[in-house]
Amino acid sequence: MLSELDEMPEYLVLSGSLSPGMPESFYGSVCAWANQMNIKVVLDTSGTPLKQGVKEGVFMIKPNLRELSILAGKESIVGKEQ
Repeated sequence: MLSELDEMPEYLVLSGSLSPGMPESFYGSVCAWANQMNIKVVLDTSGTPLKQGVKEGVFMIKPNLRELSILAGKESIVGKEQ
């Protein structure tokens, strides 16, 4: 468990898809805890886990254009002729 570390990190990177069976709220819960511990979170995921992490507050996100479009509620331009 992160809270059992002898020394808290300055940064925490949460990256990738959640394993099967993990609640979609997992990254959001970790982000909320990290904020309480003054740990900066870098979040690289998509969908609901990204939305919930951002809602809790993160230091940085690393979405691709499609993930950013979905997060912003805008239509993606990926794959469209310009």
